[in-house]
Amino acid sequence: MVWRPIGEPTSLTLGATPWEKGELEASAPQIATPLSISSHLVNPQKVAFLIQPDLDPLSELKCQFIQEENEEEAYWESPYWVVDRESPLPEGKPIDIIVEDAQLCTNGVNTHGAAMDWIPALPPEWGDIVISEFLTNPSPESPWDEWVEIANVSNRTLDLEGLQLGEAKLKVGQYLNVDSVLVLEPNCMDSWSALAANSGQIKLSIRTNQLSEETSMIDLVEYSRCWHDDREKAEGGFSLERVNYSLPANSPNNWISGTGVLGSTRGTARLPGFEMVKLEILRDTSLIWGSLGELLCWHSPYSMDSCVLFSENWDPPIEWEFITSSSNIAVSEHSIYDLGSIENLVEITCYAWKEVSDENPTRTNSWTIELPSENPQRDFVLNEVLSDPLPGKSQFVEICNTSDHVKSTSGIIVTTDDQPLPNEWSEFTEIGWWNPPQGIIAFAECPSWVDNTSVDSRIIKADLPSLTNGRILRLMSTRTGYTDEVEINSSLDGVSQERYNLGDDIWVNTPNNKGGSSPGMDNFSSMMHHENTIENSPQHPLTITPKTIDCQSTSNFKWAMLEWQPPENVGVWSVAINIFTSKGEWVNTLTEEGEEVESKKIWIFEGESLSGGKLFPGTYIAVLKASNTDFSEETPKIKKIIRRGLIQVN
Repeated sequence: MVWRPIGEPTSLTLGATPWEKGELEASAPQIATPLSISSHLVNPQKVAFLIQPDLDPLSELKCQFIQEENEEEAYWESPYWVVDRESPLPEGKPIDIIVEDAQLCTNGVNTHGAAMDWIPALPPEWGDIVISEFLTNPSPESPWDEWVEIANVSNRTLDLEGLQLGEAKLKVGQYLNVDSVLVLEPNCMDSWSALAANSGQIKLSIRTNQLSEETSMIDLVEYSRCWHDDREKAEGGFSLERVNYSLPANSPNNWISGTGVLGSTRGTARLPGFEMVKLEILRDTSLIWGSLGELLCWHSPYSMDSCVLFSENWDPPIEWEFITSSSNIAVSEHSIYDLGSIENLVEITCYAWKEVSDENPTRTNSWTIELPSENPQRDFVLNEVLSDPLPGKSQFVEICNTSDHVKSTSGIIVTTDDQPLPNEWSEFTEIGWWNPPQGIIAFAECPSWVDNTSVDSRIIKADLPSLTNGRILRLMSTRTGYTDEVEINSSLDGVSQERYNLGDDIWVNTPNNKGGSSPGMDNFSSMMHHENTIENSPQHPLTITPKTIDCQSTSNFKWAMLEWQPPENVGVWSVAINIFTSKGEWVNTLTEEGEEVESKKIWIFEGESLSGGKLFPGTYIAVLKASNTDFSEETPKIKKIIRRGLIQVN
């Protein structure tokens, strides 16, 4: 190419002059690209705009709010164009905005745009949005991966620009109407951190305003797989669904497994006034006390309100803290020895005792706590084991304090390893729970999954060793050196093994007609000495003669005679006698509850089942239960008597 010297005249008659405009040439038209405008209300007097394509930051941008006559100047505050207004914009009312004098970064061409029917809405604050449902453990059949659903529980439309789930940011800002839900999942976030399947934390936050990177928390859930209805649903494919949006997020009683056809109600908003009810097994509201080191602890069957944590609500003043995400176990900030015990007893009162789900006002509760004894006598023994629960239910191990003193489970270790090394033993929990004399306590992975509980059940969340059939479950006290063991031998799903007698090493199956188990409470085989109950004492025995039924004998002793005489001068007794196998299976009823007995009575057992067929050879257990039906003031304290005896059938 030949360049023309500067100043040389153009006198060519032929050819092109590329450095100058030709006589027939016109300027190329500059096409104004329409703007895409996303408007956000930072506060009632500040509006921020996200505009595409990018504009020259030096543009003298003008914004016209159609309902008003004056124009507002906008300034650049990356990545937004911002307008500071003299008067506030009303929330919830549609407004049209025209943007003019915008210069594109690419070519400097002036352009314009409009945001029509924009409804000014502020970002959410704490309590405006709740985490309403989430799936952390999808199954192979699940149509979705992990997701978290949020719901607008406020009375206004919310601007979600700057919403974050953990560290992940919502890709496209949007609005969430009243009573509406939004599902957050990997494809709508700029990143995604896997949600822990067993237990973890879900944190929802938002930028304090669109012009700041600082965030404020909107909702927080610290969840556990034990929040599911049962073990089967916790294995995968079922979401966790919040029962009541207005109750605390970290209450296990406020969550259930997903109720929809596909294991969830994902993306389905609840109708106004909708009320979900969670059916709960009622349990004893009395506390289990314990210690973490020297710090006092308590365990409640219910999730408790945070008001129970404040020292001003206690006498003596005690500050408490919930352990992890659970709100039914609390540890104090005070040593047990600072509470001033008298004769090993501590008096404590709470003036604001309240459960999370309790709609009633707070109440006053008082406790007299007996501190555990260091007496070195034999203490805990294994009492019941459920190794093969029904589908979805939980295993458990139950122990009993056989001493005459309150004992702590601290130092009680278990294992099912063959010839275990020292590091193959483990404690049920790091907290030592205090058990009264003859007291029973059960340990389970998730107490809410344990079947056949009652109001008397005492069950603690704990880590259990493997309870595979054929293993030996060993228990040892590191304080007393006492050991106990039982071979795990489950023959029926949902049926536990339990001791026939706490003083002997005889184990039987729990009767099916008793539910197959009795977790954390008095059971078929326990020798518990309660007030108003006499069980297997020398008084008022059940006499069995003879103790062996020989069905092949030519003699007349092909039956056993069961004889019982009630206490004298105490009225009428209602008696029931049942026969069980050594595995706890019911086989016959000699008399049903309701037979009235006032004096000595004899019943005959001929070694037959209820249908009249001969029983297989073996050892059978006769159980007599008698209840006093006289409720007058003269009635003595004995209200109930339980007697057992063995019968051999050959």
